[in-house]
Amino acid sequence: MGGYTGAALGIAIWSASQLNESLNDEAPLTPYENSTTMAEEILEYDLLINTALMKDKVAPWLTDEIIDDEERNLTAISDVSCDPTGPCNHLPIYSEGTTMDKPVTILREDELLEITAIDHLPSLLPRESSDDFCQQLLPHLISFLNGEIVNSPWERSLEIFFRKTEELKLGEIKSVRKVEDSSLLLN
Repeated sequence: MGGYTGAALGIAIWSASQLNESLNDEAPLTPYENSTTMAEEILEYDLLINTALMKDKVAPWLTDEIIDDEERNLTAISDVSCDPTGPCNHLPIYSEGTTMDKPVTILREDELLEITAIDHLPSLLPRESSDDFCQQLLPHLISFLNGEIVNSPWERSLEIFFRKTEELKLGEIKSVRKVEDSSLLLN
């Protein structure tokens, strides 16, 4: 299973909602029967982007015991929901959020696992942040869906991704902690 499947499904669902289309007929969303099944699937991916707003307490999606699994592919977590001390925290694998000065925390060094969990990013102005983000992303997303990636943020992101992948293959870097110039991504 590829590390981009979950992100691609999330983008597809969001795109469909922005274009007032129904995606559920093509890719029906089925709830997990238990948290063990979900945890096993999460570990198959390279990246977890958690945006789930939990209003009720649920079984943890990931625990320290689960992420110590030898079969784990997961190397990066972006916890946008960022509720490490809340009663409904479903990712009890870290105890405090990261900061703008230190945006990444290493959870496991031996079998790399890093997390970004900056709790104030979307929460300062949630509606305004979401609307602004949608307005900025939608034109780029439509271009992407139309296969128009030349001279776009998608092309620049792919160039950085492939360059960093090659560096990892050559052993030049242990982990990707900072994009060289993130302002280039959305220009």
